[in-house]
Amino acid sequence: MLIVIITPPQILIFMYSIILICIVQKNQVRAGKRDYKALKILSKLSKNLYNYILYTVRQCYEFSNNFLPYISVYHLVKDNENYQLLPSQVAQQTLKIVDRTFKSFLRLLEEHKKKGIIKNP
Repeated sequence: MLIVIITPPQILIFMYSIILICIVQKNQVRAGKRDYKALKILSKLSKNLYNYILYTVRQCYEFSNNFLPYISVYHLVKDNENYQLLPSQVAQQTLKIVDRTFKSFLRLLEEHKKKGIIKNP
């Protein structure tokens, strides 16, 4: 059985243009039908949680121009169905990944504003 994992899109800024890159990772898993279905469900839940968290953080940033820290995001999403259905360590790692990638995006945005490459995101 072949499982394809698509990581969140990476944003590259190159010579005044923004390029969106999706990194794909393929893993060959030897599992039965039951295990494959479980992995597929967990992958879907993790993807849904990632998108929900990212949407929440982005909306907060766009409307109030403030970054929503990890602890605040946790309290907002802990009642989400996807968060509750995932194992706790997986859900926490998903929260940490969104926090890390959004901080990276903000640092990159700040750097490029200093250089004058991006004026209005």
